[in-house]
Amino acid sequence: KNRSRNRSGNNNNDDDRRPQKKNASQKRQDQRDSRRSQDNPNRSQREEQNERNRKSNQSKNRGNRCADPSEPGCGNDNFPRNREAKRNFRCNNRGNSCNYHRANPEDEP
Repeated sequence: KNRSRNRSGNNNNDDDRRPQKKNASQKRQDQRDSRRSQDNPNRSQREEQNERNRKSNQSKNRGNRCADPSEPGCGNDNFPRNREAKRNFRCNNRGNSCNYHRANPEDEP
C-alpha cells in the first residue's frame, strides 16, 4: 500500500481523513451556492451557463487594470461616483451600508 506520512512522520492515514482547508474563492463559491439553493433552488441550465460564462470572462480580465470599472480612464468614469451616490441613498433612506464610504468622494476623476 502507498501510505502518506503525517506531520509527525508516522505512516498512517490520519491526514487523509481531514478535509482540505478551503481557500477564499472556494469559501465564496460555497456561500453563493448555499444562497442560490435557498433563493433559486430550480435554477435553469441557461442561468447556470450564464454564470459560468460570466466567471470565465471575469477570469480572462485578471491582470488587466481596466477589469476594475472604478479605475480612472477605464470603462465608466462615473462608476465610483454613482456607486457612492447609491450607497449614500441606501444609508439615508434604509439605514443600509452606512459603515463604509469612499475616502473622499469629491476627489473623483
